Parts: sequence; structure tokens; C-alpha cells
Amino acid sequence: MFSSGVPAQGPHHTSLASFAEAAAHGCRICTFLLEHARENVYHFDDHITARLSYLLDDMPDIGLCLEMKIGALENGVQSVLLEYDFFALSTAVIPRGQGIDSERSAISITESLQAAQKWMSTCLETHEQCQKHTQPPVYPTRLLELGDHKARLIISRDEILSGPYAALSYCWGTDSSFSRLTADNLQELRLGLPYSSLPIAFQEAIQFVKGLSIQYLWIDALCIIQSGMGSKADWQTECGRMQDVYSNCIVNLTLAQASHPNQTCLRGYGSNQMSPVKVSVVYTPNGCDTEESHFCTVLPLNYFTKGLYEQPVGHRAWVLQERFLATRILSIGRGELFWDCEQVPHASESVPNGFESCSDSDRELLSNAMSLSVNSFSQITTHEDLECTWYQILQEYTARDLTHPRTDKLAAIAAIATRMGSAMNDQYLAGHFWKTLPQSLNWQGDQADLRPGKERKVLYRLGKSSNKTPGGDWVITPSWSWASVHGPLDMTKAVVHTYPPFATAESYKLVRTSEKDSTERLEHRILLTIRTWCRRLTWTAFPIGTKEMSFNPQDTGGHTTLRIIDEQVGHGNQCLLAGLDMDQDYGLDIVTGLLLRETDVDGHKVFERFGSFSAFLCGAGGPEVTGMLEKYFILGQQSITLC
Repeated sequence: MFSSGVPAQGPHHTSLASFAEAAAHGCRICTFLLEHARENVYHFDDHITARLSYLLDDMPDIGLCLEMKIGALENGVQSVLLEYDFFALSTAVIPRGQGIDSERSAISITESLQAAQKWMSTCLETHEQCQKHTQPPVYPTRLLELGDHKARLIISRDEILSGPYAALSYCWGTDSSFSRLTADNLQELRLGLPYSSLPIAFQEAIQFVKGLSIQYLWIDALCIIQSGMGSKADWQTECGRMQDVYSNCIVNLTLAQASHPNQTCLRGYGSNQMSPVKVSVVYTPNGCDTEESHFCTVLPLNYFTKGLYEQPVGHRAWVLQERFLATRILSIGRGELFWDCEQVPHASESVPNGFESCSDSDRELLSNAMSLSVNSFSQITTHEDLECTWYQILQEYTARDLTHPRTDKLAAIAAIATRMGSAMNDQYLAGHFWKTLPQSLNWQGDQADLRPGKERKVLYRLGKSSNKTPGGDWVITPSWSWASVHGPLDMTKAVVHTYPPFATAESYKLVRTSEKDSTERLEHRILLTIRTWCRRLTWTAFPIGTKEMSFNPQDTGGHTTLRIIDEQVGHGNQCLLAGLDMDQDYGLDIVTGLLLRETDVDGHKVFERFGSFSAFLCGAGGPEVTGMLEKYFILGQQSITLC
């Protein structure tokens, strides 16, 4: 593609004709960009040019950053119509997989199994960091035993089992009429279910599992009783064992692109998707007079996003936990297979070794640029990095879908939280960790969440729910926890900015309520006491449908923005602003914090969160900051208890 002596900076195609000619001669990148431009660019004529920028100085160890800009001349002015970024990495560092055809209309199980078998054998035989699980210490309650023509449901405690099992991650979809385990058909499934009676996605998954010489498979729909007598109790029991199920499987097979089990998971590449390609690059390094050439693997920056993350399973909240728990993940993505394990994450059929040969700094750069998902935190050692990783996980988790958010909000991330709490040596409290409080209360609705094909999700308050703690107590999800709401969250403000801290956490306690839930079990509330700067506000009702408003207090030179989740305070009632953090930007001190209303718990005055605020104050700096805070937060620093 680039072997024609393209300068380090400059036009790569000077006309639409030359651009189209390159595509006609088989240039995969030009073909993709040309189709992409025709679909997305309104003004597309013979004035078009394509400019290719090589950014060598920023990444000397990686290779090239390619920035393709497609533009047009309008009245003598060059305007950019389409911009697309790639990384061109030396094939010595990122070798391109053999025999991958981006034109294929479907994934071939026979061909793709070769890549999967190689990943499995290499991981099991050579990866010291990856646990083996060839003989798990404990099996799930039920498993499917895979025979020649049918799957037989077995009860693990009644069998003599030997060898590993695989677990499945997939999308249920809205139609649950596919084969499922019920109280009525349990005995029938124990006799065996013909593969032909299973939905197509399950049949394809079984072919992969058998191709990896694995005899047992765990599918929640067929291994947990879904309806009938005892189904609720069975779900509660098995939900508590989910961590063991995924932690002990030899591989987690993820059906990424099927939106429901009755849809094939073997579709080929999409029209808006480009797989990595191998090219010959000729360029002139900075400060040199002679040209150099080498082979590169060209990676679109959205390669993993389009092929894996934005596929249907990437929107499921439960799957995030499954991804973290499993030692190995084999994903059937759009057009090809993807692989993740502790030692070689982010691999695929196109880039079978992932970024294993990159330096740590280059790997971090690529991870950030390509928005690669976090799959593990076992190699993270500092408390600060673990805390930032937890917020990154929460930001991804809260943007995903839950069928039953009121009951599953904390359950679907409980296993990750348990591991994170152990890694940080910290106490877990309804979605937060004690050492991160109160700054971790500074979560807000993500105003920038615009997922492709989806309408903007509106943050809303969930109904009352309770969850069982590791100590066995049932605790009502508090209003201050992010788990009390549903919708995408922005966790960036939860990171501590100020030192000493703007607010401090003083104590927490569990208080038994006099109420009982539908199962007659006693519940508790977590009362959290923090000390911070406070200000009272007389509430004026928002106009209907309004979620954000601003006002300018007369006693300060700045303005305050209020964001509410739901309106729970009557007109003229008193609210409380409680600060959590202070940052500075463009000469303004910006204080962010909680919008609270007063309530009563067993005769004690406590506060309930129903929104957040940002106060933009005239920056003073130095010792004058305290005077400015005293002027705005006229109640001074107080200890307040949140419920």
C-alpha cells in the first residue's frame, strides 16, 4: 500500500480517481475508507484528497501513527470531511495472523478452532501467570455433559467427574422461549437433550467446546432452574455460587455478536468494520536523507470496539463480572475470534499474540488509545491504581444493561467487588470501599454517554432493594450509593484532588430497621457520617422535566449548578449542599458535592441524597481559600449522617 515513497507528511491521494484506483487494486485500507466516506460524507466529489500523516516522534518504539484525513477543496479552502486513525506497528512486534480474510461472510468453526486450540495449548503449557483449572477444585451444581449427539444434564454431586468444564456468556434477548431448565423438564434433561433441539447459538458454542476437547459445559439457562417450584430459591443459591462457576472454568466462551440464542454467533465482518492488515511501508525518518521500508500491521483504533465491545454481549452488565472471573476468555466476535488470558490479553485471529511483545509504556499507550477493556487487576499493586481501576470498572458497568436493575445492581458486580476488596485490603460498603469514602460519593450521571444505536440513557432512582453482605446481614441500598440509581455514571470526580482532603469519612454503622421485607427477614441501613463544608438552600421546584438548573447566590462571586435524580423535596423546603472535593480550572475554584434532604430514621436526623451540585467560585488560592469557603458554606464544617 505505502510502497510508493509517500513523504512523512503530505497528500497520499490527490484526487478521488487515485483514491478509487488504489481501492480497485485491492488496498484494503483505501477500500474501507472509500466505502465509509460514501456512507457518511454528504459532499463527495472529484476534489477529494486523502492525507496520510506519519507521527514518528511520539512512538519511536511502536512504529507509525497513521492519521487519514479525507478532505475536499471548497472555494480554495481545504475542509476535512472524514478523519480516521490507525496504528501501524512493526510486524516484528505485532505479527499479523495468517489466513484471515476480512471479506468472509461467516466465521468458519473448522478454521477458527485452530487458533483457539493454539491459544489454549500455549496458555496451559507455557503461561506461568495463568491458572490451569484442568481439574477444578469444585464443580458447579449442574453441568451439561456433551455427548456425540445430545447434551445430558448431570448433578455434579451424583457423578464421578474428571477434567475441566467451560462456561458460557451470551445474551438472553427479550424472547426467552428457547430451551431452558424448569422444574417440570429437569428429569427429561437428565436423560439428554438432542443438539438439534437447542437454539442455534448454543449448538455453535457446543461445537467450539467439543473442538477444544472439553466434555462439560455450564449454561445458566440450562443449569439453573428458571421457572416452576423451587426456581426462586435455586436462583438465589446459584447466584451466590457464580464466582466459583466462572473462576474455576478452564475457559469462558463468549458469544459476543448474537443478540439472543436463536441467532447465529458466526457472522462475518460488518460494513463499518475493518480488520488489521499487513502492509509494506516506505518512509523517510526525521533527520535522515534515505528512505527506509519495513512491514507493518495496520490496526484501526476502533478494531476491538467494533469487533467485540460494541457487540450485543458488550452491553450486558452480568458479562462484565464473568469476564473478570474467568482465567481464559474465548470470544466469538464479529468476523473472528478474540482471546484474553492473564498473560496474553487482547489477542485475536488477526493479531494472535496481542500486544505481548510491546514494551510496558507502548502497551499502556495502545490500551488508552484503543480504549481496551480492563480484564484483570491482579498485576496492579498500589492502592491508588486499584482505586482508579475500580472507578473505570464502575463507569463501564453502569453503562451496561440489566434486566432487573433493582435487585441485581450490586449482585452482578459482587464477585469483582470481593476480589477488589481483598486486593485493597478494604471494607466493602454497598458499592463503595471505606478507604475511598467520602470522595467516592462524588459520582454523577454521565452526560456524554451516547452509545451507537441507543438513545441517551436517563439516570433514575431505583426502588428500594436490599442485598446480603459477606457477614450475612441484609442491607438496604443507601441513597448515597451509586447502586441506588440506574444509568451510566461519570466516576472521574470520585478521584481525590485536594490535599488535605476537602471532606473526611468519620464512621459508619449498621442499624436494624423495624421493617421486614416480603420474606420476613430483618433489614439494616448503613448510616455513614462524614465531615465537610455545608450550606443550606431553600428549595424551589424545578420546572417539569428539568434535571439541571443554576442559581447565583448573592453572598459569593460564582454560580451553582444543581443536578437532580428525582424531585423529593417540596417547594420552600430546606435542602443541604455538602461539599466533597475542590478543583481549580481557569481561575475558578470548583466545589462539587451532594444535594441532600433531611429525613428521619428511628428518631435520628439523617440526610438522603437526591442530587449533586457544582459551585463555581472566584479562585483565591493560598490562605484566602478558607475565607472564600466560609463565605459560601455559611454553616461551616459539620458532621452529617447519610442514609
